[in-house]
Amino acid sequence: MQFHTVSRNNRLNILLTLTLDSKKLNGEDSTRYINRIFGSFRIYLKRKLHRSPKYIRILEHQKNGNAHLHILLGDYIPQKWISKAWASLGGGHIVDIRRVTMHRRACSARRAVRDS
Repeated sequence: MQFHTVSRNNRLNILLTLTLDSKKLNGEDSTRYINRIFGSFRIYLKRKLHRSPKYIRILEHQKNGNAHLHILLGDYIPQKWISKAWASLGGGHIVDIRRVTMHRRACSARRAVRDS
């Protein structure tokens, strides 16, 4: 499985979940909105790390239809910094960070494939 191989080879073991505040959408499609602000967030990450981070990004939709992102990173970044940066770009205030094992990465990949 390519997802498993890429995540293992790049030591992507930090799972970051980025949500949206639906009040900030102003009628814009949530998928377009989150993709646009994630582009800006990548610039913030590059400045923070002094290089482009390696990551895998999975877009999912909540039951209410709003998009959110699950991102596997190899770099630990403090939750407080991520929450502040994400919110300043127009994202939600709920930002979750967890260390994940190979088993959890495989489960995430299976769920993403099943739900797509």
